[in-house]
Amino acid sequence: MAINFFKGSLLNDPNNLLTKPGEETQGGRQMRFTETLAIEKHQTEIIRMINETIQIEKDGKKVESKTVNEADYPEELLQILNEQPELKRAFDTLTPGRKRSYLIHFGSAKQSKTRTSRIEKCIPKILKGKGYME
Repeated sequence: MAINFFKGSLLNDPNNLLTKPGEETQGGRQMRFTETLAIEKHQTEIIRMINETIQIEKDGKKVESKTVNEADYPEELLQILNEQPELKRAFDTLTPGRKRSYLIHFGSAKQSKTRTSRIEKCIPKILKGKGYME
C-alpha cells in the first residue's frame, strides 16, 4: 500500500518515511507499506502528516518547480527547433512540466543519433501540444 502526498517535499519527515516515487519527481512523496503491522506502528506519524498536508493546502503553499531553460536543451533539439519554426512555437507553448518530460526523455539518450531519433518520433505529439506520456 502507498499513501501519496502531492506536496510531500514540504512535509516534516523526521523518521524518513517518505520516498520519491520516481527519480525525477519534484514535490510528490509517498509512504509505502508492505505489511499491516507497519501501518499500525506508524499510525500516529501518518495522521500527523495528513493533518500537516491539510494545513499546507490551507496556507496555499506551493512546491518550487525546477524551471526549464535553453541550457537544458540537447544540442540536437536546438538544431531541429531552429530548422522548424512551427515546431519551435509548439514546443515553446508546452507547459513547463511537458517540456521537462520531453527534455528528460531526449537527454537520457547517450548517443546523438538516439537523441535525434527520439526527437523526431515525438514531433507529431509536440505539434499537437501533447506531453511525452500522453
